[in-house]
Amino acid sequence: LPYFYEPLSFQKQMTFELDEKSLRGMIERFYSFDEIVMRELLGKVMSKAVRKEVEDMTEGSSLTVKSARRQFDNLKRVMTHVQQELAAKSSSSSSKAQSSTVLDMIMAQFLLPLELASQYQHIIFMSTNKIETFKNRLSVIDFKEWNSLAGVIMALWGSEHSLEFDGSFTEQMRSAKESLSTREALSEYKKHVFAQLKALIADSDPSPNFAGREQALRSKIAALDQTFNGIVKGMLQIGSALQELREVRDLFIDVQDKVLDPCDKADLSLEQVIMLLGSMDKAFRQRPKQPIWGPSWIKCVEGIKMVTITMYPKLFGRHA
Repeated sequence: LPYFYEPLSFQKQMTFELDEKSLRGMIERFYSFDEIVMRELLGKVMSKAVRKEVEDMTEGSSLTVKSARRQFDNLKRVMTHVQQELAAKSSSSSSKAQSSTVLDMIMAQFLLPLELASQYQHIIFMSTNKIETFKNRLSVIDFKEWNSLAGVIMALWGSEHSLEFDGSFTEQMRSAKESLSTREALSEYKKHVFAQLKALIADSDPSPNFAGREQALRSKIAALDQTFNGIVKGMLQIGSALQELREVRDLFIDVQDKVLDPCDKADLSLEQVIMLLGSMDKAFRQRPKQPIWGPSWIKCVEGIKMVTITMYPKLFGRHA
């Protein structure tokens, strides 16, 4: 087992004659995990109490205590290595050190395949930032879905070189919040978004009853008219607060409460929410002059849209 704790040493040992494929296969199996175990660990500190929680999960299941401990200890080992590497990187002037990504650190040290290393990266990101994954119905979201959500957030709002959110993105979103939250700016933005949205909703309705389609469209727009400003302000708040520990912790609760819940109350289907967010994107891109914070707002909208595809059906039962 000690060889598996340090795969690079295992690779260099002369006691066992193993070809590279066999060696990597053994390491991959040792670091593989049950999704139900990792789901329990998401967003949590790797403490003795949490280790005991994982051990207790084995009661009445096919999972053994030994296996649960191995999975917890493996995650803690990989996480500790990444944190130490990042700490060393912050004090190094080496261009090689600065260019290394979190994924590079995991794959190089533990010889894991890309997909498994990427999953560890996402788990560590969630746990390091203590992102809540259980409150407010979030417990219904399974590991695969959280892995996807973490990947989206890291790619659009984070950095592949650290476990932190992108400071420049947050800074630009603060500027966006100042500029886009005024009554005049919201009114102008809503006018252009609704022009895009009305056409999309009308085109997506297959009903031959023209009068019925018009009434349904007016009803949707009226409901959205009451909630649009709140949704935009909620998105601006989410994007501009990603350097604050509490806001980071409640990130997905805020998406649920400030964006998805108002969409549900407006009786929007998943397809219509995607249309709304797509219209926000398109209407903004069509502005004659783009502000310096524009690319960050577009990334914020894109991130919310990608998160919505997973969360809206799961939490609200809303499908296309």
